[in-house]
Amino acid sequence: MIFVIAGNLDQYKNYIRDKAGDNHYVYVSRYESLHGFRDIHGVFIGTWRDRSDIIQILDTLITRTNNIDTIKDLYLQVTSHVIKNAAKHMHTNPVVQTNLEQIILDKLADGIQKELNYEILRDIIPS
Repeated sequence: MIFVIAGNLDQYKNYIRDKAGDNHYVYVSRYESLHGFRDIHGVFIGTWRDRSDIIQILDTLITRTNNIDTIKDLYLQVTSHVIKNAAKHMHTNPVVQTNLEQIILDKLADGIQKELNYEILRDIIPS
């Protein structure tokens, strides 16, 4: 099973249309779609970085995959994307700038804390 994290359902449909006859693809419509699965494999396509729930998806993935380095890279991509988009609006409104900076810092702190918790649990609980 291959999970597809796309910006929207149309992007997913376009992606699987090219994979005619292969029904091993699952659209991740929300982060809860990943619950109950371990060692998840998937692809990120289209405007996935713009999803409002992308941090929750990455948080879920980091606890359900063995490839933590890949998830760390995805966090960095999302962070960079958010900062670049935010920078476009920061020069016009100082309140927006302050709020966006705080949101970014909060999301990063949450992600880092969840990763640290996972690492600690992984060391405590034998595989």
